[in-house]
Amino acid sequence: MFRRRKPEWAKLASGLYVPPYLEFAPWYPCPDCCDGSPTCECTYCQGDLGPQQFQVEFPAGTLINTGQCTDCDAQNTTFVLECNPSQCTWAYTYVAPVPCTDTEPFDYVTLDILFTGGEYLVDVAIGWTSAVVVIEWTKNYGGTKPDCRNFSNEAIPYNGRNLTVCTSNEADILVTAL
Repeated sequence: MFRRRKPEWAKLASGLYVPPYLEFAPWYPCPDCCDGSPTCECTYCQGDLGPQQFQVEFPAGTLINTGQCTDCDAQNTTFVLECNPSQCTWAYTYVAPVPCTDTEPFDYVTLDILFTGGEYLVDVAIGWTSAVVVIEWTKNYGGTKPDCRNFSNEAIPYNGRNLTVCTSNEADILVTAL
């Protein structure tokens, strides 16, 4: 006896499976944000949405050993930061082994989208929570919300804040939306 083959179901970006004959009704179109990439609410980004993750790259030579810590240059790498939508913050939290444990250990990399004094800022910091001092990079977008979901090797300049344990060569870091 002949068996008819079942049609293959399609898997959406959300992980939901739908039959091949499912179509959106014309009066209920897919919203603009349905490009398949997960998003994160952030009122300081264009469209009030940012990506679910940012990739932050510290190019070789960006972080420099000062003698107090010999692990600084090992942080010249790429980090993937996860969204915290309630604060327009993306963060990476170190797991063991934590660098610079002989002095003040690094334990986070953050990217914050801020609105202050009528200007939108992207601020990236690397440091440790027990100290107030961090190394920071900041880009000012003026009165225009940054297009966060379309960052691709967005250069963020060094802003002058520095650690005593490690220092920076004042190079730009690169941010990409994932």
